[in-house]
Amino acid sequence: MSFLNAQWHEQANGILHDNYTGYAIDAVDENTASFIIHTDSSHVYFTQSSGSQWDLIFSLYPEDIIDVSIIDDDKIWFCTALPASIYHSQNGGETWIGQFSDSTITTYFNYIEMFDENNGIAMGDGNENEGPAIILITTDGGANWISVNDSAFGGYSGDLWRRIDFIDINTGYFRESGINPNLLFKTEDGCSTWTSTTLPENRGQALKFYDENIGLVVHFRTYYRTLDGGLTWEEADRPDTNDPNWGMDVEYHPSDPSKVWFAGSDKVYFSSDSGSSWSVEFSGNGIRDMVFIDENTGWVLTDDGIFYKGELAIDDENPHPIKFKVHQPYPNPFNPTTTIQFNVAARHASQLHIFDITGRMVETLVESELPMGEHEIVWNASNHPSGVYFVRLQNGEFVETQKVVLMK
Repeated sequence: MSFLNAQWHEQANGILHDNYTGYAIDAVDENTASFIIHTDSSHVYFTQSSGSQWDLIFSLYPEDIIDVSIIDDDKIWFCTALPASIYHSQNGGETWIGQFSDSTITTYFNYIEMFDENNGIAMGDGNENEGPAIILITTDGGANWISVNDSAFGGYSGDLWRRIDFIDINTGYFRESGINPNLLFKTEDGCSTWTSTTLPENRGQALKFYDENIGLVVHFRTYYRTLDGGLTWEEADRPDTNDPNWGMDVEYHPSDPSKVWFAGSDKVYFSSDSGSSWSVEFSGNGIRDMVFIDENTGWVLTDDGIFYKGELAIDDENPHPIKFKVHQPYPNPFNPTTTIQFNVAARHASQLHIFDITGRMVETLVESELPMGEHEIVWNASNHPSGVYFVRLQNGEFVETQKVVLMK
């Protein structure tokens, strides 16, 4: 192994999808992170190696997985929509239990945040847009999620997790959509009561608070800063950008509120002086979410991939990311042998079968759990008649097929 210094690297090893929409990411430290992507299904990936290897730990269809929260190497929570559910793993995603699902309360979750192994918050849309929004609290690791909000304000967040942020189980902010879309609500007693403040010019596409007093609300290329918990706001300097989707995400340094990152759709900007000056931190396509451990360590999730900034372990003998794939067998056409090369990108049982033109399986070449990496096998078809055959590889839920022609 060798190590690269802190800079941005795409981390695709173990990711079994090429075309996807990024959704949400969370991280514990420089090693442990989890993110959500959507294809025709929703998928949760997890790493304990700074993204050097990602493991697919959960897939779901037709529900959309919306947000994820992790607190250590083992404990992971995520929430879904349609129907609204909360799932939890205590062993790094090896097994899961459903903790909450009640369509009479909510059918769409927007946000989940666990502060430790016991205490957490989840937010769901109200069944009526006029409100109230649904806030659930747990104090026992999710064994029980209790609906605690009955205040009459808008019933949905408008932009998933970007418009809600809790500092701890008692203190949080919610930028509503619906009946009063220009109001920001604050609770300091675990959602028993809320106070409201009017945001400047009805703005607030994404919000983030460093603590109960210091926070930012971003709207496209403008952002506003508060130092008194939302009582007053001031317009702050902003990066010079023409990105029409400015305001995809905003993040504070965990221990220094003068350091902050803002994301548009194609760039992440960094300021080390509370926004007085800015520099481009990252460029990419379709930026969706980001999380930072410190100034030199973080992840950015985009529609083009997951990117990591930090000290990165590299396998010198296999430095390129491995993706699930069956290569075109060669030779093709063949008689009577052909070589099949394929890549296994995650720890799942693999099956490599041969089917004839009628769809009948005629031979099994592999049926076992293979190590991640590149593999090669020779198929001797001397006992089969000439014709068209299909080589089908399955690795977990992912399947790929190649056509071959046997000509005797």
